[in-house]
Amino acid sequence: MRAVITDDAVRGQDRGVLMVLNLGQDPNSQPPNLRYDYGSWAIDGRIIVSGENGIGVVNADGSGYQAILNPNGFWYQHAVQNPNGTVYALGRAGGRLDNTPVAIYNGNGQAVTGAIGSTAPSRVAWSPDRSAVLVVTRDGRQYVANINGTVNDITSATGGTIPSWITGGLPAGAQQVGN
Repeated sequence: MRAVITDDAVRGQDRGVLMVLNLGQDPNSQPPNLRYDYGSWAIDGRIIVSGENGIGVVNADGSGYQAILNPNGFWYQHAVQNPNGTVYALGRAGGRLDNTPVAIYNGNGQAVTGAIGSTAPSRVAWSPDRSAVLVVTRDGRQYVANINGTVNDITSATGGTIPSWITGGLPAGAQQVGN
């Protein structure tokens, strides 16, 4: 779960926090707020965190932070780990509030793609296998960027609808159409 809170102690900006809710969570007890902008599950059950402080990994309770990539003047968001263990994130030079496009970066800070669109993202969704990311930019354009370096503008193909990733194979008897 991710929630956005306003915290004047953090330079007066709205800031993301992560909360991990356990199935047996006491409904009268708030789980710890993990002070990271974005999070996703790592393959070992920890959380890949990203945002203002770069990219790192923490235990589900927020302990044991280990840096993967320091920001060094970059903003990283929506970091994920693919099944082979490689970490990828969207990033750009500058800060969180910049309206500039992002690119895919690997866990070593190397750009994997060029700029994705011409403005900052308004919606981001990684594919289930973490090999591609859907980026909807603030100007309404839609892109699929791949960790192989390709970026495709799919805006005209979607007819104005926002696509979603589908997991699993085709049901028995179904036939794939198109390519």
